[in-house]
Amino acid sequence: MAVKAYFEGNLPQDAEIYNHFHALIVVNAKEHCKKKPLCKGCPLGKLCGKGKEVPMGAKTFEYEALIQAADKGGAYVSFPHDIRAVFGKGRVKVHATFDGEPYDGSIVNMGVKNADGSVCYIIGILKNIRAKIGKQVGDVVRVTVTEMDIL
Repeated sequence: MAVKAYFEGNLPQDAEIYNHFHALIVVNAKEHCKKKPLCKGCPLGKLCGKGKEVPMGAKTFEYEALIQAADKGGAYVSFPHDIRAVFGKGRVKVHATFDGEPYDGSIVNMGVKNADGSVCYIIGILKNIRAKIGKQVGDVVRVTVTEMDIL
């Protein structure tokens, strides 16, 4: 939908031009939009959001966070904003990276509280990701978070 809206908003209202761009999008889709998307090199990757590209209009946050222990051996990082205020909902699907290592998941409230008693929203950081980046509970990690359910 974002691709359609982008082209409709940026092209003159002319059926011949629309048809030409539609044909180009179809050719591009046959090359890149497969069961496992081939987003690298796709000229529309930043518009569609189906792969790991950033959807147009998505909010992205970058910050450093302390990896904290969760129940049963898990770990998480805090999201430094109130997601209800920022996104208007209590659970947000995101594409995140931890020191550059990708992860798709959600920012959620799991009952954790900040020091001031406010709700602490968290993103889980899997054991295999911690192993790949050589970080454990107590270490600081560079986090990027991009909302993925805006389409």
